[in-house]
Amino acid sequence: MIFDEVDSGIGGEVANTIGRYLRTLAQHKQVFCITHLPQVASFAHNHFQISKQIDAGKAKSHIQLLNEQTRAQEIARMLGGSNSELSKQTAIEMITSANCSVSQKV
Repeated sequence: MIFDEVDSGIGGEVANTIGRYLRTLAQHKQVFCITHLPQVASFAHNHFQISKQIDAGKAKSHIQLLNEQTRAQEIARMLGGSNSELSKQTAIEMITSANCSVSQKV
């Protein structure tokens, strides 16, 4: 199942709820979700960063599987573009909380 920007126009606790639903759905189906919200991204089992560059007038897309550390850095960037220790710690807390909250009923 592919969800492209399922989070458009939402935020806060609604984004957390969508993240929980997607993670629960992923227990039974393969789910690929494109999101710009760190609340949704923090619920993912795996996190890919997709970027696009223009080279010699041609668009080139790059995809990279993020490890635990680079995932936290990317979610910190999604939170506001800051590379501060506070944003990194917030990202780690979001990932930890998302992993713990999945066991709660949706």
